[in-house]
Amino acid sequence: MFEMKWATRIKKAKVRGYFTDEDVKLAASFDNCAVGEKLFLENLEKQYNPFLDRIGMEFWVSVIDQEVEHAELVFKMIKLYKPNDSKSYKTIIKLFNSDLSKKYLDKYYGSYFEGAKNAILQEIAEKEFTS
Repeated sequence: MFEMKWATRIKKAKVRGYFTDEDVKLAASFDNCAVGEKLFLENLEKQYNPFLDRIGMEFWVSVIDQEVEHAELVFKMIKLYKPNDSKSYKTIIKLFNSDLSKKYLDKYYGSYFEGAKNAILQEIAEKEFTS
């Protein structure tokens, strides 16, 4: 299904300085985007998840906007995400609080990126409330 994994596409984009037209096209398709790749490779169910929905859209936007550094950061968050895993949550929150994340939260205020941060915080709060 995935001829080339997103980790490889991002590495190549870093060397080139941009994403290819094929990368942009694939990022726009759920079955071929970074979230779709995660679900496929980790054999996870395709069901609505606010964090993955928003962070996946942010990945797509970063690929379209040729923001390779940001796409790499968002990809790390996608790869790290594990539902109901406090270690995963803590690491993702650290990434959201990094200087690089703050740069993009300021640049894209009100974006999918901000929505993803709010979604993961909500997921953490719900987990803490129910445990």
